[in-house]
Amino acid sequence: MRNAIGILKLLSEGEADIREGRIKSQEGVFNEIENGLNENP
Repeated sequence: MRNAIGILKLLSEGEADIREGRIKSQEGVFNEIENGLNENP
């Protein structure tokens, strides 16, 4: 039951982020990760 409630909270937060424009493209996220890894060899 706790897992189900946690998943519902996560979905709710994600929907709020989308409504408020707090989103990034998948490509942008992976570019940031790759750049961060390349900076710290």
